Formats: sequence, C-alpha cells, structure tokens
Amino acid sequence: MDHDTALSPAAYAVIIGIDRYRDARIPPLQFSRGDARALFRVLSDSDRWGIPREHINLLLNEDATRDNIRSAMGAQLRRRAGMVYIYFSGYGAPALNLASRSGRPAIEKYLLPADANPEDLPGSAISLAEIKEFLEWRQAEQAVLLLDTSFSPGEGGRSFRNPHFPGSIELTDREFEILAGEGTAILAACKAGEVALELAPVGHGLFTYFLLEGLKGQVIQEEKAQILLDDLYEYVYANVQYHARKFGREMQPLCAGTLQGDTFLRKNLAAATVEEERLRQRVQQLYALAKRAHQNGDEEAVYRILQNVLDIFPGDEKARKVVAALEKKRRAAGKPPAVSETPAPPATATATATEKETVIPETPRPAPPEVEAPLEPAIPLEKAAPPAAPEAAPPKSARSPRGQSRRWVFTLLAVLLLAIMMLMVYAPGLNRAEPLLLFNSLDRNGRPFRSEPALLSLDQVREMLRQHDFYERHWNKTAPGFANRLETAGDRLALDFGSLLMWQRGGSAQPLSFEQAQDYIRQMNRDNFGGYRDWRLPTLEEAMSLVERDMLNRDLNIAGVFDPAQRVIWTADTESDTRKWSVSFYDGYCFPNDVRFKSFYVRAVR
Repeated sequence: MDHDTALSPAAYAVIIGIDRYRDARIPPLQFSRGDARALFRVLSDSDRWGIPREHINLLLNEDATRDNIRSAMGAQLRRRAGMVYIYFSGYGAPALNLASRSGRPAIEKYLLPADANPEDLPGSAISLAEIKEFLEWRQAEQAVLLLDTSFSPGEGGRSFRNPHFPGSIELTDREFEILAGEGTAILAACKAGEVALELAPVGHGLFTYFLLEGLKGQVIQEEKAQILLDDLYEYVYANVQYHARKFGREMQPLCAGTLQGDTFLRKNLAAATVEEERLRQRVQQLYALAKRAHQNGDEEAVYRILQNVLDIFPGDEKARKVVAALEKKRRAAGKPPAVSETPAPPATATATATEKETVIPETPRPAPPEVEAPLEPAIPLEKAAPPAAPEAAPPKSARSPRGQSRRWVFTLLAVLLLAIMMLMVYAPGLNRAEPLLLFNSLDRNGRPFRSEPALLSLDQVREMLRQHDFYERHWNKTAPGFANRLETAGDRLALDFGSLLMWQRGGSAQPLSFEQAQDYIRQMNRDNFGGYRDWRLPTLEEAMSLVERDMLNRDLNIAGVFDPAQRVIWTADTESDTRKWSVSFYDGYCFPNDVRFKSFYVRAVR
C-alpha cells in the first residue's frame, strides 16, 4: 500500500516483547516475543489498520535493552503525531527505590528490559514513574500504554519475583491513576496482586490474545471503521476474567484515562472498503468451516460451503478449482451439479426479525501464524442458549369452564390495575410522594425484576440474561429482548406497562462518577422530581429491560421515548469492591466498570 494513502498515517508505535533475558537469574518467558510480533502485524496490516511499518519501532529480546526502549519511546513521543501506542510484553516487578526524587524510599513498579539486573532494578529497569515523565513532555496529541505484564511480589505468569522486595507490602493500582489522564489511556493486563498469565493453547499471553482478537474485528464499529476504547476494554476484560477463572486464577484487566471521542484506533476507509473487509472476514470463516468438513470427510458440506464463497467472491480461484473438482467427482458418481444449497448469510451484523436466516456455526479466527490453527476454538467462548420455544396451547375442548372464568377474573384485575396506575400518574392533587408500584416489576415470564442492589459475578449476570431473555450483544445475542410497553407521562417521565417501572426520560446532563451519580439521585428526591421522592439507580436487571435488540433511537438500542444523550448508564449492582455494573445502549451490552476511573450517565427509576 502506498503510504500516502495509509490508513493511520498520524499514528506511531513502540512495540516491545521480551521472553529471553541476558541475566540467567531471570527465567525465560514463552510468548512475549510472539505477542509483540503479532501486534506489529495487526497494526501494520494495510487490510486492517495500516500504520506504516517505518512508524513502528519493534524491539524484541536482545534488542529491547533499557537504553533502546527509552530512546524509542522518546523519539516516538516527540513526534507531532495524532496517537502513539506503547506496548510492553515481558516481566514486571515491584522494587524499593532508595534514591527516589522524594528523598524517601519509595515503592515503584518496573518493566524489566532485556539487560535488567535483578540485584538493582531501580538502576537497570524502567519504572512507571519514568514512563509518566516521557508522557508528560510528549508532542503527540494522545498516547496509549498497553501492558501485558504484572507486578505481583510473588512468582507466576509475567511477574518476576524480586528477592529484595518485602512480601508483606501490599501493592495498589495508584500508579495507573497517576499515569492516566485526558489524552493518555492505559490498558493493563491485571490488577495489583494478580499475575498476567501465559497460555500455551493459544501461544500468547491471555491479555494479548484477546487484545489481538479485538483489533482483528471483534469490536470494530464497521460503519465508522474504528475501535472505541471502552468497547475494546469491555471485550478484553470480560473474556480475560472469564477464561482466567476457568484456569482457577483471577485476572482483571485495568483501564484508566480518556481519549478524544473515546477512539482507540481508526482507519479512514470508504463504506465500500468496510463492506469488503466484512465480506473478506466472512470468507475466512467459510474456509475454516470447509477445512473442518474436509477433515470430517464430508465432501457435500465442503461443496456447499465453497459455493457460498463463490457467491461472495466469484473470482476466488482456490474455491473455484475445488468446486470444479468436486463437481467432476459428483458427475462421475451420477449426481447432478447442484446449486448453492446453503445461501451465504447477509453481510449485515444482525438480521431483521422478518429475515429468514441460514444458520452456519461460527468458527474462531485462525490462530496467529506462530500457532497452527486449531479445529476448535483454543479458548472456546460460551454461546448463549436460544430461548426455549413456548409450550403449545391446549385445544379449546381441553379448556375447562373453570379455567375460562379464572381468566376473566385475571383480565378484570389487570384492567383495574391499569386504571389505578393511569389515575396515579395523570390525576392532579394526588400525593405523588407515595410509590406508584405496589410490587416488584415483572418480566415476560412473571418473574420479578430485583429492585435491591446485589453483588453479581459474570456467571450470575449471564444466567440472569438468559433467565429474562434480555438481549445482550456479547452474552445473549440470540435473545429477543424484553417486551416493553412504554407510554410517556409528560416531558420528564416514561411508564413501562411491561415491567411496571417508571423511568426518567432524560438523565444526567453529563457523565458522572459513581459517587456523583448517587448525589444526583439524592438531589432528584430533594427536588421532588416529577412529583416523586423515591428515585434510585436501577438494578442491572431493570436497566437491561430497556435494551432493545434493534437500534430504535438513532444509533442506540433503546426506545425513542428516551433522550439519546445517556448512552451508557450506571446501575446499583456491584461486581467487586471497586467495580459497578453499567449498561451501554450503544449496541446493547452490560459491563462492570471501575468506579475510581470511569464516569457514566444516570437514568433514574422508581
């Protein structure tokens, strides 16, 4: 590709991967070098992000000395670039710096270069405090620091055990808060006290594996040909945490700082090129299916799948030759040449409700070139179970008169309840401080939506999504979503007669920290907002009931009665000591976020 038309000409990168250290006291790692090379290929691939190769400093093993790393970071950050990416894969370690600028011994976290001396990390390694200085005097508009390392005092993963560091000292993530800021974002593999894992089945560090998958297309906003920082982090966090737990470990990636427009990576492609990229990825999936069918000896499936490839790219020479050979074999066996029996699915990400889809099982992307592509996903992601088919209604003859009379009673009660609700909302002079609802809201199966805050693990959230048929783009994308029946009550309120909840139509005017969100709710109740004083943050269940399967409000998966400004909202539910669940109406998903670093909107409920 000509560099005048490169996709990201204003971007530069320093990519560091070290799995062999000069000092024999530092044990080798397995996949750090491969991690760095794979990221280099993805960022420089003209069919993906197209950062010119001369814009990337790739430092591997013996070349990744302390002086070379410092020189590369300084040179790239001094450029008047739009974005500089700094990636490090290797050992990290904590150490006591007796010569810190404060004049007092300080606990610092270090990245170990290839020539690190384990007896003198402050004098031979690169501290996060030093990286902060590089970032502060940079000329580049924005910078992203990607760290597939860990700083646990003990041994394991990509943490180097510093024999001179007291194991009794408890580490925090404060350095990341100090490093990050406006225009500077950090994605780190794990929290303090955890270790960054390497996994042989995928030939990568666990963090880098899912970082690469995200950059290869899992979180690309195809219409804009870009990746948002929050989308990438949420994808990486969910998968890293989930699969680390499958190996009996805890690993929670961190994200801090903000980028302009939240844009982590962008390529300036025309819409046709974006469509071509999407079709190219589809063809790649079909070839993986064909390979699996061939290994299973199913030539008919190979024939049909490769016909789908030709439907997408008629000039695909490889598919054309194989199909021709199979047709010759079919004729010799007395079988007529067949047309494509399994039409290729639409290129669009989501089919409409009226489209009839041909379901072809998803296959993983091929593994990076260093590792032979597995037949099954190296780390298989769980697929959401399709919603159960409703039971068939009994014939009329089987319905007893008693059952019919009971239904009349229920119908009258429902009408009466609806009348009471409408009266309480619209009738003047009522005491609006009294709660509108006399019981918890109900889902489509009659199960109550929980209204009290709760501590929820990822597995519990997945089960909740399946239980209520909530649409969620990562974990329950086959679900229909909750059947809302929304009515507006003036400019400020919306009633959902499906869940029996009252919602704020708008929300906070700007993103708020979680503490500010709680203050916002308290102020709403002091102000008797809408005539009520019992507003609160929604639980995750309640907030997910608003997520629509389709985009109904501009580019958001939420009904049009709501203000589209509140794209991501806080919920009252907790995932850990520092993380609260949030809901994004942009594509429709939920995710835990660190209350120390993140700010989102508020949409109150009662």
